[in-house]
Amino acid sequence: MNNTDLDFFGEPEVNKMTTSLQAGQRFRLGERKKLTIKVEIQADQPSVFRSALLVCKGGLGVAPPIGVVYQNSPTNSLVKCSANGAQYDCDLTKFAKKTDRVVVIFWVTNRARKAGTLLASAGKISVSIFDGENEIAVFSPPPSSNKSASAAVYLEIYYKNAWRIRADGSGFLSGLPAMAARIGLENEDLRKMDHKDDDSGKNRIIGGIRKNSSLENSNSKEGFSLLPVRLPKHQDSWTRAQIPTKILACVGQLHTITENGTVYTGTAFAITPGGCLITCQHVIEDGKFFFVTIGNEKRRRPVVVLVENAQLDIALVRLLDADGFEQWLELEFDPSVAPLGSEVGLLGYSMKMLGEEVSYTQGFVNSHRHSHEQLIFQVDAGAAPGVSGGPLFLRESGKVIGILGSGLRGQNMGMHVNLAISVNALKNSNWVI
Repeated sequence: MNNTDLDFFGEPEVNKMTTSLQAGQRFRLGERKKLTIKVEIQADQPSVFRSALLVCKGGLGVAPPIGVVYQNSPTNSLVKCSANGAQYDCDLTKFAKKTDRVVVIFWVTNRARKAGTLLASAGKISVSIFDGENEIAVFSPPPSSNKSASAAVYLEIYYKNAWRIRADGSGFLSGLPAMAARIGLENEDLRKMDHKDDDSGKNRIIGGIRKNSSLENSNSKEGFSLLPVRLPKHQDSWTRAQIPTKILACVGQLHTITENGTVYTGTAFAITPGGCLITCQHVIEDGKFFFVTIGNEKRRRPVVVLVENAQLDIALVRLLDADGFEQWLELEFDPSVAPLGSEVGLLGYSMKMLGEEVSYTQGFVNSHRHSHEQLIFQVDAGAAPGVSGGPLFLRESGKVIGILGSGLRGQNMGMHVNLAISVNALKNSNWVI
């Protein structure tokens, strides 16, 4: 922090010198009426790195943004974006009663993320705040601050008795879909921001491995009619001592193969003996062929995507063979059995660079949150990239209460936070009965 004076709020008042911000730092903007926000990305492939400015009323994630401004976005009366997407002009005098917060976010496009590109792959990502020609603040955290993140909330300008700036830097391990679900971005904005053409907010029923696709030596057929999957009663109860060992046979690594041959992985878990599994939508997105390896088996078993919902980041898939599963996981739809402080476990398969072995972590339910009218469990059990789609289960019974969907990591956060959507989302979507 350079050449600044502390006011009675304990925050530096901006003067004509540039203030270099650190993650978590806040300060007042003073009596400024117009600001220019400039973003800079230095990377070998800058086109796969994107930025946007969220216009919000209230805290981030409390309600969906009232506006999203990005390159080639529709005109916004409060903020103007340059043609190259590198500059946002804000007239603070127009913000009164309409908005009290604007937030700068960065992300890697989904296609690039699935090919292994992270925010840390860029040489530099920075945000600078200008008053006219004068640069008054800059936030340029080192790329290593979010080693595994592919989306991040970088900086916000908000009103609290005066306009202020807060440097953030919180990253999302599962990219733009996870960040969108957390902060309430609308599906239309999500699609346009990432330049995608899909039906991301709907239950998209897939009649085969993918529409207009086939798999050699498979018995798949186009035109499945999706009925709610009837969940069987569990075949036997497990003791605490048997958990998580018994669960291992129900969890697999899901391999997604794109049309150009790129392979990426996630986690899926069995919910019926007939071969139905649950995973995250972003795990199977853009894939053409899919197979799963269950537990310690090395056999590659082709699966078909039955239905997916990008907004909730959930998907239902099914084995193409008739062998089914000897073990499956029971779903717990009663959230009262998982109050704050409940002991939980996570199982999943990390990205290949960490090996092909299953990972197990345990922790506690830290919070009950809500997004898109669905219950979200916040837990402190750690999870590496690739574990998305894994089951969040009660350590006492082994029953699954959630589907791991996203992680949140930041320099100014005291712990690694993971979020799992409640399995009630499956019932609310009429996928299971």
